[in-house]
Amino acid sequence: MLISEQFKKQYLNYLKSYLPEEITQGLSFENSVSENFDDLIHLSHLEVCQNRKNGLNLSCESKDLSERMLKLANGDEFIAGARFKNLDIRFPFIEINSSLNMTVAVMSEISHIVRSEFKNIRPLGIKFKDKPNRHLNLEKWSHVVFGQINRQYYSQINTEIIFSLTQNLDWHQQYVAEYQERLKEKNELNGFVRVGQLHEFQESAADQALLVARDEQGFCGVFAGTSSPIYGLPAVYMIESYLSKRWTGKKIAPLAHSIFLNKMANRFDYVWGTIYDQNLSSLNTALRIGRRIIETEYFYRFDER
Repeated sequence: MLISEQFKKQYLNYLKSYLPEEITQGLSFENSVSENFDDLIHLSHLEVCQNRKNGLNLSCESKDLSERMLKLANGDEFIAGARFKNLDIRFPFIEINSSLNMTVAVMSEISHIVRSEFKNIRPLGIKFKDKPNRHLNLEKWSHVVFGQINRQYYSQINTEIIFSLTQNLDWHQQYVAEYQERLKEKNELNGFVRVGQLHEFQESAADQALLVARDEQGFCGVFAGTSSPIYGLPAVYMIESYLSKRWTGKKIAPLAHSIFLNKMANRFDYVWGTIYDQNLSSLNTALRIGRRIIETEYFYRFDER
């Protein structure tokens, strides 16, 4: 797959039209976008497609998974690639990367093209990123929440919970069991929110960004991040924000986030993460402590006929 310089320039301008200046004026912004293009090109390689096919045990041909550059009738280009929601082969969709104005007419034309191009994987819709609140009639999947880290000071801290940075992972099994029970109660999160894996928290621990909460009953929460830039801007990426059920609804989460960010403030100026649209508690907490939505994933679902 070849990506023209014109397409790259248009895509950069598209991102600059809505991303914060702290990001777009960063020294590594353009390089990070270029690296993203390299990743997409990598997904067009046949051996990569074969590995994906084998890994997911798919019945389609390897070439059906290949990332590709496609065109609208007017000549406008877009990149399209096969994806599976949370690696669930029962939910295939097509991810679009473009600088197009995604009007109803454009989405309809793209849908017609990709349903033909990717007919063997039978996609259920297309997903694309855009400015927040731009497509109010579409399903919203996840939001990118971003903000500057500012130290905060507290007049009162709940003394029933102890928060501490740790390398210890002996709480993970309990966390998994609790989280799985929570997902049974919150069906709206299924397919979009998943339990954190041990290796992910090991990375947080290595980055000295693993904050565990304990009370008299033991483990009661984890707030974890990794050192991961956003479009090239150095930042801490939050991979988990979890409280045990006995502490939910007691305004502990904003306090825990603030404690976590205070501990990160010596090393990072910015924090970001991705939060599912229906994970309202996590989304509201992020917004309450000063982060803002800067980008949204939209899903255009195909007609079932």
